[in-house]
Parts: sequence; structure tokens; C-alpha cells
Amino acid sequence: MVTYSISGGETAVEALIGAFEALEPDVQARERTLYDHVATDAVDELLAAETAIRLEIVIWQHPVVLTRETVEVYAVPDA
Repeated sequence: MVTYSISGGETAVEALIGAFEALEPDVQARERTLYDHVATDAVDELLAAETAIRLEIVIWQHPVVLTRETVEVYAVPDA
């Protein structure tokens, strides 16, 4: 698992990419992009809101939990 702390001014999309790069440095070279998995504009807007949020999604088969403070990327579950 990777826990990535979101820094001030960093968008949710930048944080998601940073978390996956910590897990797998060549993540940008994948055939399917982050944009294929999630509506990135919507995620950025959700995290920019002043309310507490917890978003649970699956990206590249990894369960991901996204809050305003962190991105947690978990191992791909066994099938």
C-alpha cells in the first residue's frame, strides 16, 4: 500500500498520479490512462470543496481511497 499526502495547492489528479508513481514509476506509460478510470474534473472539484470527503474508487485494479489530505492506494486484490 502507498499513502500519499496531498500538499497545499496540489489537485486531486496530481495527487493520484503522484501516489501511483510512488507505487509504480512508469504508471504514465500504461495503455489506459487515469482519465479512462475517473472523471478527473469531477474529482478535482470534489476535493476543492470545503466539506469533508472520502472517495473510494478502483484505478488500474487498485482500490483507492481519496480524502482531502491523502491518497491511499492498496494492492490489487487476489481474484
